[in-house]
Amino acid sequence: MIDLLKELEDVELNLKRAEQEKQTKDSQIRTLTDELSRQEETMARVNRDKKNLEELLKKTQEDLAGEEDKCNNLNKTKQKLEQTVDEVTRFMDRLSMSEILLR
Repeated sequence: MIDLLKELEDVELNLKRAEQEKQTKDSQIRTLTDELSRQEETMARVNRDKKNLEELLKKTQEDLAGEEDKCNNLNKTKQKLEQTVDEVTRFMDRLSMSEILLR
């Protein structure tokens, strides 16, 4: 009978420990679940930010390409104008020489 009581006490003690462990594990699971939720929210926010930055980068690259095109066109126009100035200068020089020779 004493052995039976001792065994019953051991079983009750083991049950109590098991219940405490279960509560501890349940608490750990809740904590990890909460942390997982926070990390998922953070990942979603990071992915939204990444998408926004990618769109902004694409627009910036398009704007830059447009500005480069404008710059290239301006350089071509500048070269044509410089060529025209050279031609006009040569013409004026010839005209001045002609006037000198005619005098």
